[in-house]
Amino acid sequence: MRRRRLPISKPRAQARLARPGPHAAGTGVTECMALWRWGLKHGAMAAEDHAKSARRVGFSVLPTHADAMKTTPLQTYFLGQGAILLGAWGMDTFASMWPMALGASAGMMCTAPLVRQLLGRWRARRAR
Repeated sequence: MRRRRLPISKPRAQARLARPGPHAAGTGVTECMALWRWGLKHGAMAAEDHAKSARRVGFSVLPTHADAMKTTPLQTYFLGQGAILLGAWGMDTFASMWPMALGASAGMMCTAPLVRQLLGRWRARRAR
């Protein structure tokens, strides 16, 4: 024998339809988190496009990682040079080789993006 389903009460049905999304106010999930989840589902480029279109429409969206981290290889190179100078100052102040070693290794790591960019330009010019 088949069971008969009782009709759902009207307030309960309306509550089911009006369930807030992940970015609704008061749910505890920020818009940034909602964009992150959306990006996991649809890919990184789609999430970035979604954030840009949301900004164009006028929604308040937190800046993406790509927006926040736009440093050029030359800026990174100069940051590395600053680390070398800071290491030299630390070597003189503390009479230890450790600050200079750390500054020099940081300077070398910060030089790598500039070298990669220059090699990429050279390869592109050579391929023409």
